[in-house]
Amino acid sequence: MSKISIIIPVYNTEKYIDECLSSCINQTYKDYEIILVDDGSNDNSGVICDDWSKKDDRIKVFHYENAGAATARNRGIDRATGDYVCFIDSDDRIANNYLEYLYSLISNHTADIAVCGHTDVLDGTPDSTNDEKEDIVEFTGEEAMESLLYQKYFISAPWGALSSKIIWDTVRFPDGRRVEDVATIYKEYAAAKKVVYGSKKLYYRYLWPDSTIYTTFIEKNSEYQKHLSDMVAYVKQQYPERVNSAYHRQFSGCFQILSETSKSKENAYFLKPVYGDIRKIRKYVIKDRKARIKNRVAALLSYVSIDLLHALLRVYYRIHLKRVVNQKKTK
Repeated sequence: MSKISIIIPVYNTEKYIDECLSSCINQTYKDYEIILVDDGSNDNSGVICDDWSKKDDRIKVFHYENAGAATARNRGIDRATGDYVCFIDSDDRIANNYLEYLYSLISNHTADIAVCGHTDVLDGTPDSTNDEKEDIVEFTGEEAMESLLYQKYFISAPWGALSSKIIWDTVRFPDGRRVEDVATIYKEYAAAKKVVYGSKKLYYRYLWPDSTIYTTFIEKNSEYQKHLSDMVAYVKQQYPERVNSAYHRQFSGCFQILSETSKSKENAYFLKPVYGDIRKIRKYVIKDRKARIKNRVAALLSYVSIDLLHALLRVYYRIHLKRVVNQKKTK
């Protein structure tokens, strides 16, 4: 049995951190440590973390000035003493067999990274029955990177996975940058010899209205756009035969940015290059048979009107966000 380091960046999540840690200390797999990186919280999160460390000596707390999630995760990696590393967001929860399942995937398939499914939870208790037939798929690291960029099996998130600590000797999150997962996870997969995916949904992502995925502003999305461009350049240089997968992910990212950005005079300077990226890469998406159908359809429709697609994306995004807020109010 190998030791696992659970790294949890914490920033102003006093409402959620207790439930998160409760799910972590009740794991069926016992050889682990929990590293709580308090990223300069200005609520009671740091105090709550300290209280937990007094109750369980597997929990270690480190307090820093605020530097962002990317730096917090890197600091956690520096403190980790385990053979394997996993990341959990402090407002999420995990099933009690989460670590056992991921470690069994790595052991049984001699993999460097194991990834499981996840469930998005609006409120209440997630469905943890996992009655559906289990799907297990093996990939080389390069194949896993491509699948990630095609948004099949994997998503660009550090959580929901267990990876060899050795990988993080060469791969790190970009310090001080936002949307750091998009800039990092494809490199993590590429650095692995083998990645295994198991479909059991054992990570529970809670969609709180104040979650970072709903924190949208131009500066954040500007960094997102830059990460997407850097990703394309990286894949072009390192894996040129898989560059279409990078175009596919960039295309999806552009439309996510549009859904979160209103079309206004104030945003025109930012939207212009996003529209430009869509025009440059849509032909590759249309011709790519590995691309998701909805992306190929959107690429076709973009020739009719990007403005219209932008308007539809904005409507969808507002409806989704309203649903999340309303669910929260009824709790």
